[in-house]
Order: sequence, then structure tokens, then C-alpha cells
Amino acid sequence: MAEIRDINKYWQEFTDLLQHKHESRNGYPEFFYYYCRHILDREVFEKYILNVKYLFELADRPIAGSRILDCGCGFGIDSMIMACYGAEDVSGIDVNPDWIASIHKYLKDLNWDLPIETKVGDAASLDFPDDTFDILMSVEAISHYRDVDLFLTEAHRVLKKGGVVIVSDGNNGANPSVRSKTYEIWDRFENGPVADSVHGHRIERTYVDMRKEIIATNFPKISSNEVNELAARTFGLGDQKIIEVVRQYLDGGEKPNSKFKIGVPAFNPQKNDYIERLFDPRDLAQQMEEIGFKATPYAHFGGAGEKGLKGKANAVLRAISPISLLAAPTFKLVGVKR
Repeated sequence: MAEIRDINKYWQEFTDLLQHKHESRNGYPEFFYYYCRHILDREVFEKYILNVKYLFELADRPIAGSRILDCGCGFGIDSMIMACYGAEDVSGIDVNPDWIASIHKYLKDLNWDLPIETKVGDAASLDFPDDTFDILMSVEAISHYRDVDLFLTEAHRVLKKGGVVIVSDGNNGANPSVRSKTYEIWDRFENGPVADSVHGHRIERTYVDMRKEIIATNFPKISSNEVNELAARTFGLGDQKIIEVVRQYLDGGEKPNSKFKIGVPAFNPQKNDYIERLFDPRDLAQQMEEIGFKATPYAHFGGAGEKGLKGKANAVLRAISPISLLAAPTFKLVGVKR
């Protein structure tokens, strides 16, 4: 029997902790507050709730009683909402161990009884048995995955027959305006300058500087000029691959030649993930069809779950999604496992 919990209680306890920990830190990293501070505003949190409900309505599936995988769960806010609305259990994974550690800590500090289990995990290699979940959620996460092809294959494997993958993302590559903005984000994360906010992103260090550090640390005898050159030639590579290609070069091979280009997504060499990627949802839906899903992309213009004019407008635009996807800032995609 699905247990519906008082979400107001959990929101209040979480925000009380968030405000207190911002003052004392007490074991929580600074970015825990930075990334979660916006839900101190009750209206913002209500939008989170509406968005989760909207996604389940779009998929024509209930939250209550469902076994759910929250893939790329971040700090677990959506997981908390789904658990409060009666999910049988919510499994959350994220590649960032600091984020998962923060979830474990606040679940313990708050002594919550929610059916949530989270762990460090890779979307391209899901550590769950076949046919485990009713729903797989990927909310503002797919654009960060290293290998989307493997993610989709794994999603199909871990879902039960008739199970649903729900993708929601703000990187609609079919929209020229979104593409232009995202190209700027890639450029700034790679080349700088650093900034507190670039289209909603905080840039503390550039990726080229991260690569310089990796090379200088692992090859301390290389001159600073050569470190700079090699860092510029290892764009898009993760830390282990950087070490591999630099070692090959020092052993008499050719210099690596992977250089930054406008329109190519920036890759974090320390976390080994993309800051953002672009997707044409029509192509993504076709790829899912080939794997074994019945997939439908939807244009989205904001106002998730709203019943007024904005909600009606979204419903009309969803009905003509093949056209409206060219103008929509975000997209939703629902895939049902055949």
C-alpha cells in the first residue's frame, strides 16, 4: 500500500537544515547550499512538485506504488518528492560522490523514514538487475552523461516490460537560440573567464586549467610551456585518457591533437562528464525506437502543471510538437518499453 507523506513537513525540515548548515557548514560542502538554496523559496519548491507531477501525467503513470530509478539524482530533491507522493521505493544514482555523500548525510541528520536509497553510479552502467523498475527518471541529467547510447540500452534493460523512461531536459538542440546559448557555455567552461553565473552556471575553474593541473602533477619534468600546449591539445579528454596520450607522446609518439572547436561540448576532465550537451529530441526518440521503446518527444514552454492559460497553451503546443520543438526552450520525452 502506497504511503502518502506530508511533503510540507519534509520541505520545512530540509530548509531548516539548509539554512543552519549554511551558517555552520558542519560537514556539508559549500556547494550543497549553493545548488539547493533556491528551494528555500516555497514557490520555487512548488514548481518542483508541479514538474514531477506533470512528468508522470505526461507518461500516464502513477507515482504512488511505483518502483523508480532517479538517474542523475543530484541532491535528491525530486527523489524526496516522489517518495512523499507514495513511490514504493526510489533508487537514486549520480556520478558525483560529494552529492551522494550529502544526501546520505542529510537523510541521517534528519532521521527521515523515506523509501530512498542513493549511491554513486554511472548512467552507462546501471548496477541493478534486469526488469527492476516501473519508471526511470532523467531530469536535467541526460545532457551530462558520458555515453547516452549505453544509458538508453541500460534504461531498457532495467525497466520492466511496459515500464517508462521519462527524460526532461533544457538542452533542445532543435532550437537555434538554445544552440547559440549552449555554445557560449561550452566556450566559457573551456576557456574562461571564470564567473559566478553564465546562463545559470557557476564557473570556478576552466577545463583547460584542470587539464594543465593533471599534466603537471603526473609529469612534473615537463616545462610549463609544454604543459600549456598539451593542455590545449587534450580538449574533451578525461583525466586517465590525458595521462595515457601524454605518456605515449613522451615515449616517442605524436602530440595529441584534440583542440577546442566552437560547437563541440566541453568535457570536465576531473569529473569525466559534460557540462551540457545538445539533443534534437526527434533524433533521440528515433534512437530509442531502435532500441525497443515506443518514444514520443514533446515541446515544452514552461508552466508545468499549470491549469490556466499557460497550461492550456502548453497542451496545444504539445499537440504540434514536431513543429513547436523548433521554438521550445526545453523538451520532454517519454519512452515505453515494448
